[in-house]
Amino acid sequence: MKVLYAAKTHPGQKRDNNEDNLLILPDQGLFLVADGMGGHNAGEVASAMAVETVTREAANLPALGAKVSWWRRLFGSPKSNFNPVEWLHGTIVRANERIYREAQGSAQRKGMGTTLALILKREQALLTAHVGDSRVYRIRNGKITQLTQDHSLAQELVRQGVMTEEEALYSAPSNVLTRALGVREKVAEDIIYHSVEPGDLFLLCSDGLYNMVDEDDMVHVIKGDGGLEDKAEKLIQQANAAGGVDNITVVLAQFP
Repeated sequence: MKVLYAAKTHPGQKRDNNEDNLLILPDQGLFLVADGMGGHNAGEVASAMAVETVTREAANLPALGAKVSWWRRLFGSPKSNFNPVEWLHGTIVRANERIYREAQGSAQRKGMGTTLALILKREQALLTAHVGDSRVYRIRNGKITQLTQDHSLAQELVRQGVMTEEEALYSAPSNVLTRALGVREKVAEDIIYHSVEPGDLFLLCSDGLYNMVDEDDMVHVIKGDGGLEDKAEKLIQQANAAGGVDNITVVLAQFP
């Protein structure tokens, strides 16, 4: 059984250019969304550089069907020199360094950066890695769970108990990022292990989707008729119908 997936991106209703980028590598079990930021179109440069770096590093990834057990890779068994956590960390470090150097060397691109949210499937496990406020969700048995926590000022205030999740949705700091690739010389990513069950569907998206479409409506689309391509397109359409104030990117992935 092959990996099922769909990917759509759209500039939205208010912006002329699309600073979002995505990466689809089903044979390696790797899917990624990046949402760039910065003036003079620098945001799309930053997100493209993130995708290019991950694509290059993915040449070192074992194929999804490789038979060495996931825990051996994770804990560095002598039988395998591949460790997915180390690979993810090293790849994100190199992407950050590359974007940062480019930003420092150009007045027009100074301060540019990008979010990054990705999933990496290894046997019966899945790892998420993210920087910024692009998200990964899992839909399991008709219920949606956000697997990543935004690196934003609003979410930091939620964690501190200063505001509720509902208040954070409409607060001014909601778009103020506390972490992004390329903005500083060093960056700290979150890498988390998740279980995978038959029928799980993973949704990666930029904030142009979840700021326009609430989770209940996402699930309604996912549970509806049609294949993944249709569902990705419907999610884009709903975000645009709600105002489409930002670029919108949707990636859906379901593993055998």
